[in-house]
Amino acid sequence: MPTVAVVDGIQIRFYLREHPPPHFHAIFGEHRLAVEIETLRSLKGTFPVHKLKALLAWAEPRREKLFAAWYTAQKMQKPGRIE
Repeated sequence: MPTVAVVDGIQIRFYLREHPPPHFHAIFGEHRLAVEIETLRSLKGTFPVHKLKALLAWAEPRREKLFAAWYTAQKMQKPGRIE
């Protein structure tokens, strides 16, 4: 599960050959969250509110890069870092 970014202590990761819809996984301590890239809607898991706000503020302008990383991971390739 490649980590593509760390945002405010939150690890952003992709699983290789993951199921649709395109999404990423966010990990902060014991909290786990799957987030759909297109809508930035939480698919599974929970996060502290202040960390969720930071995560979504980071992800919103990076949707194209997140989609590209997801499609790369579907090809069994490691996506690069997202700044």
